Amino acid sequence: MACAARSGGDGARNEPQWFVADGSRVVLGSEVRVDDGPGAYGVVVGVDPDHGMPVVELVSGPHAGQVRRLWPGQVLGLRSAR
Repeated sequence: MACAARSGGDGARNEPQWFVADGSRVVLGSEVRVDDGPGAYGVVVGVDPDHGMPVVELVSGPHAGQVRRLWPGQVLGLRSAR
């Protein structure tokens, strides 16, 4: 998973984005499939300030309700991209 920032020549705030395991582009608010069991998914809710990785609130799966910083390979892709 790589983190990049959109360039905003118009003065707009740069929004974080990541390219995840299946090549999808993920941004804040994206629903993502995660490597946490069958059907597990979450929502990107922030950016870890120390590492730049996405912070995901897990919605389903064995750790539902937790908020976690996820590392490369843990985000499988967008929830809708199956």
